[in-house]
Amino acid sequence: MEVKRPLDAVWDNYYTLLGVPRDATAEELQRAYRLAARRFHPDRNPSPEATEQFLRIQEAFETLRDPKRRARYDRKLPALAEAEDLVTLRYQVSLPHLPLLQEPLVLYLMLTLQPVAERTEESVLLNLVLVLDRSTSMKGSRMAALKQATTEIVEQLGEGDVISLVAFDDWAEVLVPATPMQGRDQERVLAAVRRLNPQGGTEIRRGLETAYEQALRYYSPERVNRVLLITDGHTYGDEAACLELARKAAAQGVAIDALGIGSDWNDNFLVELTRITGGICQHIAQSSDLVAVLREQMRDLGHILADGVEVFFYPPEGVHLQQVFRLTPAAEALEPRFPLPLGALYTNQPMTLLFEWQIEPLALEQAQRAARHFTLPAEFVFAIPSRAQPWHRLAFRLRLPIKEEVPDLQPPPVLVEAVNRATLYRLQEKARQDAEAGRWLEATRRFEDLATRLLMSGEVEMARTVQRELARLRRTSRLSPDAAKTMRFGTRALLPPPQLLNEERGG
Repeated sequence: MEVKRPLDAVWDNYYTLLGVPRDATAEELQRAYRLAARRFHPDRNPSPEATEQFLRIQEAFETLRDPKRRARYDRKLPALAEAEDLVTLRYQVSLPHLPLLQEPLVLYLMLTLQPVAERTEESVLLNLVLVLDRSTSMKGSRMAALKQATTEIVEQLGEGDVISLVAFDDWAEVLVPATPMQGRDQERVLAAVRRLNPQGGTEIRRGLETAYEQALRYYSPERVNRVLLITDGHTYGDEAACLELARKAAAQGVAIDALGIGSDWNDNFLVELTRITGGICQHIAQSSDLVAVLREQMRDLGHILADGVEVFFYPPEGVHLQQVFRLTPAAEALEPRFPLPLGALYTNQPMTLLFEWQIEPLALEQAQRAARHFTLPAEFVFAIPSRAQPWHRLAFRLRLPIKEEVPDLQPPPVLVEAVNRATLYRLQEKARQDAEAGRWLEATRRFEDLATRLLMSGEVEMARTVQRELARLRRTSRLSPDAAKTMRFGTRALLPPPQLLNEERGG
């Protein structure tokens, strides 16, 4: 059963069709209409799809340009409460003003969503599905750790939390259907955990499909909706189906987190799977670490203020998002697209994002003629489960002057450090991709550069890991799966600058 959620209409309406936020001015509507109409006008684009889009754009503009029609239309949109009393926004940019140049310029934007301190202790209910790999490779210490960790999770659940257990090998089995915890339910769930035994192969798609069905049974924006996948192996031939399922889950508001145990699982696949939904993928090097990691993850779930955070930027023509990183919490390189799933905002730590924008000269020339400043609006939308009306909106509008001269001020140090650390992560990613594609010379050069930069940054242990893998690559022309994961998740952990982590701790 698919549940219609308000966010479907939030991002599918006349405003996003024109590429403007809900609070767009008449001038912004006019400019957006001219650009969109020029792109899809039948005289310029004769395809039937373009003609249909042009007619929709005309209808949107005619509706929104008239204040009375716009007001009537706005009343039909999903109700979104303003979130300024719950979350504040602050930002830093790499340029105090934008210079008029003949070539594209790069603008870095660091955005921080900060929970308001006095609103931090409201409890939330969970809708949690555990998807447990019980394939033969999970035997021994891994299965023992899985049972212990799952037992701890169940014992931490409160009255009204929903839990479901799905085990998978070549097939999927619902060990415990979605159940709101009450009375003696805990012992029934724990008995199912004790019955887990390793068998068969690894087909993640079957487990995820079954888990998604269970998640929908009690889906609600008034709950934190999570699917948690724990596996130690590859899935074969069904990656595309799993990713498509993740897209459905993201559209529904269900996040997928994943824990990969050991070194034999496909990190490229699981990182992409979780990234689609705004979830987190973590590397568990030793099965003995599983209990501690899950304990921390459950503690974080109890501190969620806003879930299913998404952002939609409305860039002018000629402005392109190149890269985006979530620096805190749970650092990750995200897919540059809109709407962009960002995961959860916690009561005890801010969410900090780093955006890299490329701005074409034409975009600045048009902005200069229209208003003498550059504007980049955005909207954050999220659910606050503890509220009777859970869906909230937070507006952001970057506004920078446009001048002839190049600015001589240095960017803020924390922003410079964030960009440098993002460069380390991207360099590692490119080196790994070169090695996986058999481009040994390019991979060697990138790993050499990465090791040098890590040493210069004071990250000696990670630099040594890269140097060891570089020596192995020269000897064998292949990467060690374990070291490859260590480098990936190690450089990812370096993404947040120390200044940001000190802020989180109140330092």
